[in-house]
Amino acid sequence: MAKPPKNYDLTLNSKSYALDVINKLDLSGSYHQRYPQPRFPEEDSDKFWMEWTMQSFHGGERLPRILKQEDLEQFRYHDAEGVDVANLVDWGEVELQPALSRSLAIQSASMPMTVSSTGATLVVGLDESPYIKLWTTSGWANASSVAGTGTVTDLLTAGTTLYGVRGGAVITSTNTGGTWSAVGSYTTAVGVAYVNGDLYVGKSDGVYNHTQDEAVTTIGCSAIAGYRENVYFSSDSRLYRYDGRATYLYDQLPQGFNITALIPYRQVLFILGYYKVRTGYKGAVYYLISGSENHLYSLGDYSADHRIYALAGGDDEVWVASPKRGGVDRYDLEAGGISAGPIWGAAGYVPFKGIAVCEGYLFVGRFVGSDGNATLGNSSTEGATWVSIAGNKIYASKFTLAGAASVDYISAYCTATAGSTYPAKMSIYNSAGAVVATSGEVAVDNGTTSSNFTFAETQSLAAGDYWLVFHVGAITGIGYIYGKGTGGTSVVLDSTYADGAPSTISVTPNNTYLYVMYAHMTETTDGIYIADIAAPSAYKTSGWLTTAEYDFNYPNATKLFRDIRIEHRSLVTGQSIAVAYSLNGGSSWTTATTSNKVAATSKSITLSNITGDSLKLKFTLASSGSNTPTLTKCVVRAAPVVESKWMWDLRLLLLKQWKTSVADLKTANDLGTQLTFVDVDGTSYSVVVQSMAIHALKDPDFFGAVALVRLREV
Repeated sequence: MAKPPKNYDLTLNSKSYALDVINKLDLSGSYHQRYPQPRFPEEDSDKFWMEWTMQSFHGGERLPRILKQEDLEQFRYHDAEGVDVANLVDWGEVELQPALSRSLAIQSASMPMTVSSTGATLVVGLDESPYIKLWTTSGWANASSVAGTGTVTDLLTAGTTLYGVRGGAVITSTNTGGTWSAVGSYTTAVGVAYVNGDLYVGKSDGVYNHTQDEAVTTIGCSAIAGYRENVYFSSDSRLYRYDGRATYLYDQLPQGFNITALIPYRQVLFILGYYKVRTGYKGAVYYLISGSENHLYSLGDYSADHRIYALAGGDDEVWVASPKRGGVDRYDLEAGGISAGPIWGAAGYVPFKGIAVCEGYLFVGRFVGSDGNATLGNSSTEGATWVSIAGNKIYASKFTLAGAASVDYISAYCTATAGSTYPAKMSIYNSAGAVVATSGEVAVDNGTTSSNFTFAETQSLAAGDYWLVFHVGAITGIGYIYGKGTGGTSVVLDSTYADGAPSTISVTPNNTYLYVMYAHMTETTDGIYIADIAAPSAYKTSGWLTTAEYDFNYPNATKLFRDIRIEHRSLVTGQSIAVAYSLNGGSSWTTATTSNKVAATSKSITLSNITGDSLKLKFTLASSGSNTPTLTKCVVRAAPVVESKWMWDLRLLLLKQWKTSVADLKTANDLGTQLTFVDVDGTSYSVVVQSMAIHALKDPDFFGAVALVRLREV
């Protein structure tokens, strides 16, 4: 555009104006100033860099989100694994979790747990012999006898008495789980509850008050619990309450929700379950408190199995199964929010009630299973009978192991007549007849129907054919082994028991007996895990935590991320803390810096031309396993990056008869829209009038005026 007409310096909204170069009204300041607009709304230069300061990392919510300013004190992280943010010393600092190690190698799809009233004994139900295991600080032991048959599916502590469900029957123990006897003659029990001194049995076809010998309802239940003075039980998404007089539909959970467990803890009743979603399951936890149902939190990405079956309390926290991510999350009841990420970080099924806290230790049941591959032997008793056996003999059957697994012991059905006894061992031989392992000795008598033959060490087996060998010593009286005459590939051989297991045996079959003997197969990750959460001495060797995204409260502006500083406790040898950043919500990460210098307490990194709409951080802690680094603080600085725009402060000279000029300026100001401005050099800009002030003497016919105008480029 051409310059303004002669005697004029610039135009605004197609009107020409002269600059007040002479400053006739003695107003201070330059008549023409052009300078860049501030890139940060606060014009105080000290506030140019915005800071995101994290001094507490509690309150993980496991939901993608953009943090707002008001969220910063409440939610500090998005996700985590293998780290603890609620340590006893300083709340909200990030440390590695106590190490979780396998305490009991066992492959059981059922692991209900309960803790004795003294808090000193953990009782665990199983789907295989010995069916109930007991733990104290002295180690694991077996219940000496368990009434009934089949899987133990529920356990409950009621004062000094324990109750359970096995194969649809109700069982009880009055000696802290040592021995168990039958209660009543139930066949359809799914769970038990104890309220106001009465034992309630939840059945697939109703609820029964065993103590009062009366039916409560014929509504079948999937889970049952005593909560305060009432009995609660569930059927699909419906929650019922029995108050001693009548049964009420207490709450209807969202349609499609399946209740898997009801867990009372302190003054809260937790409602566990899941939603079926597309190709997976979304887990969810609801709770009742003060009569109101609330949503605690949900897990799930719509493509994996997040079904939640287990929850256990410990002081002011609860541990909740996190099946896809592995292990359990800790949720803090006082502060709210997940305060520890999944405790091992690999997918695995945590069975119904498969979590407990006892003696300051956390116990977590894990069952991955083998899809039918890790099976070696025959556990079916269908068609089998007791077969008479002779002393100093080997009775062996051939079986196929389809997938690699480990063997802890072999179970065999064996017995003797009254007054009879004999020693026996079990061995595993490979397909060529060479011995692989031999168990310890078991004394078999008339009180025996099934025995477990345990190996000194777990045996790792590759896929292939194996012989399970029952080696019998001298028999006083008559001995038996269980089996059927057809369907098997077996051998019976002479073998002097006192000489031990022979190094090789003949593998040419000489009968078709199928003996009831089977190896206890364990996946390398199946079993019951334990972590010392009260006074840990061993920690995980690595863990990570990610923040939510933060846009520095300017969602529509690109930011220049300048630097990141982390602070931590003094590092020792083997400890490190790395920080990475993501500009795309965590889809990819770039490592910014790692602090690993011994005795260091902080580390800073200046970023080079890193821009984005929002920032997400990931902290990775590592150690040797005997200690943990501690992250205490992180500060990130950023500034909005806006397109470079100009602004002007102009002093315009309005000559005599200035009323018209003032009216033109007022019109430009009142429009409140984008105007065309041609500067003194002829360059054209789109601007808005930010402010305007008129300085004039009284008579416009004899005196000029001055206008102070601020323009802002848009």
